[in-house]
Amino acid sequence: APLKVGKMSYDLIVVANCMTLREHTLKMLAEFKASGGRIIFMGRLPQLVDAKRDARATALTEGQTVIPQSKDDLYRAVAEYRDVEIRDKSGARTKGLMCNTRRDGDCRSRCRRLRTGADASRSRCVFACGSG
Repeated sequence: APLKVGKMSYDLIVVANCMTLREHTLKMLAEFKASGGRIIFMGRLPQLVDAKRDARATALTEGQTVIPQSKDDLYRAVAEYRDVEIRDKSGARTKGLMCNTRRDGDCRSRCRRLRTGADASRSRCVFACGSG
């Protein structure tokens, strides 16, 4: 069952390099997991809840996908959820360029946000909307 946050719904959640979770986040993720939602844990695994060691944080990772902090591993783990892949002229995956696609409303419009650069100061966002 998708996770609903405001008007958005999510079938997959990626928890990246996160050592501590807030109580509210832990409960939300645990409910999502219990309802059949998929969580990918990438890099450092949660061990703390509200900065205190808590077995519930570790238990949350059980039965879920755990991958290293690696862009290639993330690409493979989310492959079935992606509908856009950016490659260069040689067919290799581009470096420093990622795409987030979402459905906007009930229509088939999609917005794509592309980010480049290794850090926030060099990031660029491009929005390309259309139907399709």
